[in-house]
Order: sequence, then structure tokens, then C-alpha cells
Amino acid sequence: MNLRLQKREPLRARDMGSGLAIFLGCIGLVLVVAATGKLVSVGMGYWKTRTDIGVPAKIESLKINSYTGRSPTTSMRASYSYEWDGRQFKSDRVSLFDEKVKVRSLMLKAFESGQTVEAWIDPSDPAYSVIDREWQGGEFTAIIAIQIGFGGMTIYCFVIARFGSRRGKRKRHFGKPLLRLP
Repeated sequence: MNLRLQKREPLRARDMGSGLAIFLGCIGLVLVVAATGKLVSVGMGYWKTRTDIGVPAKIESLKINSYTGRSPTTSMRASYSYEWDGRQFKSDRVSLFDEKVKVRSLMLKAFESGQTVEAWIDPSDPAYSVIDREWQGGEFTAIIAIQIGFGGMTIYCFVIARFGSRRGKRKRHFGKPLLRLP
């Protein structure tokens, strides 16, 4: 006695998944573009302040926001002024990456006591300055991983949407008994 299981065609990407593949590909594309923008911004900031030209900067305003909830966080907004070649400049760039606790405490201490902090400037464009230019390898690695991971996902999804899945085109064991009992 031959016992046959019901024949089922495997689902193909073209049948129901091409719209989903395009949707996921677009999400991946947005994430890759956002990560690339952040990477370019950090890279350009680091390139501009690569010289060891630091000027004393006076912190004019400092606002620390605390957010409570499941994961309490704080953020800081600061503006400072400095002088270069006899001209006054103002900026609000604190860090190339997200600011760290030690930078926040340094800024708070300097603001309360009226002291100055060191701002790194670009001599060709003195309007560009930053207080903390320390390179953070972990965040840089995360940005690169997002680009590689979601870039691959984006390409895969667009290929699936265009050509369909190869897996769905191969038929295995159809027309033959899947299970034989004596």
C-alpha cells in the first residue's frame, strides 16, 4: 500500500513575497543611507579637527535634559564661544559621536565656575569647532556593521523581488511517493 502525502507546491517569492521583499529592501535602504550620513558626518568632523589647534572656549549656555522611564537617559545642549584670529565665533557642537559622561561633567563644572574648555577648530573654517573629538571605535564599528548588514539585506530583497526565489523553482520528490509502508 502506497501512502502519499498531499502534493504541495512550495511558496515562491513572486507569489506573495515580492511586495514584502520590496518593502524590506526600502527599509534597509533607508537605514543604510542614514548610517552613511552619520559616518560621513563623523568622518568630516574628525578630518576638519585633525590638527592640534585648540582654543579656549567659554560656555555660554548649558542645558541637561533627563528622561525617566524604562531606560533613563540624559542629553545635553550647550553653546559656547571662542576667538580665532581676532574674530568671535559661536558653536553648539559638543562631540563628534554621542557625548560621554566625562565630557558632560567637564562642561558642567566649567559652566558653573565660569572657566573655559578647549575647543578644537578647523583653521581653514574656524566656524567649525568641537569640544570632544575623541574617536569611539565601538560606535564606528556599529555604524559599519549596520551598513554591511542592512546593505546586504537590501540587495538580497531587491534581487528576490526581481527574480524570485531559486529555492521555490526547484521541485523535490513531486510525483513520487514520499512514504512507503510495507
